[in-house]
Parts: sequence; structure tokens; C-alpha cells
Amino acid sequence: MPVGPARFLQMGKMFDTGYNQRPVVEAGACHRRKISAAGSSPTAARLRLEQFNAMQPPLEVEQKYRVPSLAPLHQRLVAIQARRLADEEQLDLYLQHPARDFSISGEAFRLRRINGNAVITYKGPRQEGPIKVRTEIELPLAEDTDGDWLEILERLGFRRVHTIRKHRSLYLWPKAAQPLSVMLDEVDGLGFFVELEVIVDHPNQLAQAQASIQNVALELGLEVIETRSYLRQMLESKEQSASSTTKSR
Repeated sequence: MPVGPARFLQMGKMFDTGYNQRPVVEAGACHRRKISAAGSSPTAARLRLEQFNAMQPPLEVEQKYRVPSLAPLHQRLVAIQARRLADEEQLDLYLQHPARDFSISGEAFRLRRINGNAVITYKGPRQEGPIKVRTEIELPLAEDTDGDWLEILERLGFRRVHTIRKHRSLYLWPKAAQPLSVMLDEVDGLGFFVELEVIVDHPNQLAQAQASIQNVALELGLEVIETRSYLRQMLESKEQSASSTTKSR
């Protein structure tokens, strides 16, 4: 299987450390898959490449809900002793591929700054089903290198689309069979949202993950599903504002 661009970005870190790492939750807990081959011979390097290509990228299982306020949800999560993992100021810069329209392919590529740290994320097209499922590959960037990465990407033809700012409180649901993240988001210009997310390693775990998300949503009283990404909502809002301004002239 050929190595695609997103998987190629992971290879340098894997070959240097012997691990392929991706966060299970955005507070820093990591899920690791060991690469067992060792040594620096051409044979060992080929084995590492074969193992890397055979790996199933993690799948993000996620549902977003619109809510009028976050305060009752904070209270509910504290009452059931959900673990509060982090409070984050996130700045998401979305990028457009020079030769592929992500709005058509359903992919996403972003540079995220979290409390001063940076990660780069690729998300694949959404799979069919009642809850959003897509490949997600996320890599932490070395300190103070995000500006250099952005310059490299822009020189390669990527262009900036839009920046999303939000405050996120991240909890770990206490009663789930799989680690389930509850994210309370206040998004500038859009309002309040809750995202429920499970990261799985294999498609045979999807049904359980989707059931867990539906059960947690029921327990938290989440009813208004928002299928659009924050980026899509923001772009649509800008289009509506521009249209209204044009009509008023």
C-alpha cells in the first residue's frame, strides 16, 4: 500500500522513536502502537515500513450537539464525578489543499494551537452512519515550530481558509466501556456546543462506540444534533452576512 501524505508525516516520528502516537483525548493522554522491528539495517527499515503501512489509522467517532448554555452541563458532569482533564483556549486554522477541494471530498486539514502548543490534524471523509465516523491523524509539533510548518505548507500551495477560536473544557466520562471524551465548547461567533468523542482502533469497535455516545447524550439530555463542522457553520454565517449586506444596499 502506498504511503499517503498524512501517513508520511507520521513516519519521521515513528522511525525516530519506535512508536506511532496519537492522543486519545486532547489533554495529552496518548494511545500508542508499538513498532516491533529494531535496528538500522535496510531489512529492518523495510520491516518497519511494512508494519507502518499495515496499521489501521485511528477512527474518530463523534457527535456534536448545540446547547443554550454550558453551566448546567458542567454541574451535571461534576455531580457524576466525571474527570475534568483540561481547560483549553484553542485556535484552529483550516487549510485548503492546492489540488483537492476539501469541501467536496469531505476531508479537513488544520493547524491547532492549544494554550500555546500546536498540533496538526488530518481528517478523512465521513463514513455513512447515524454518527460521524472518520479517520483522524493528529501529530504534536515541536515547540515554536508551527510558524515554520505553516510557511512550508503555504509554499507548497496550501492556503488559509478560516480561523476558529473557542474555549474548550474537556471531561472524561466515568462510566464508559471505551474512553469517551465530553467536550464543552464556547465557539466565538457560533455559541455553545457539546462534542462527544470516542477514538477506536478497528472498525469492529464502531458499534459499541456509537452506542456509548448515544447513551451519554441521553443521560446528559442532549437533543439538538449539529451535523455541520464549526468551519462549515462559520463559512455559511459569513455567506449569509455578505448576502444580507448586499441586499440592504
